[in-house]
Amino acid sequence: MSHSHGEVIQEGKVVGFFEYDGTADVALSPIWDTRDEVDANWRIGLWTQCTCHQPSTDVLLFTEYGGGFYWPAKACLNCKAITNEYSPFESDRRKDGHPLKTKSPA
Repeated sequence: MSHSHGEVIQEGKVVGFFEYDGTADVALSPIWDTRDEVDANWRIGLWTQCTCHQPSTDVLLFTEYGGGFYWPAKACLNCKAITNEYSPFESDRRKDGHPLKTKSPA
């Protein structure tokens, strides 16, 4: 399976969901309200852009792909679109795991 679900996280809360393409290692830009909406639009290649021209918001993108990892990005939550840092490999700030789940002490 080369695609996976993803979460858009703002200020410690999941605010939306996206589809991650593991073959190209990119987050598809649409942000959906539910995982069911992601599933309903699965693998159709839809791409959305910000049309309101407001500043993008700092978010974290988490994907379940490859055991799970996350990276900082920008998104327009009004237009429901990821606006940059689509790939976790665009910078060196990718981290393994889920940003909202703490590790148990050893």
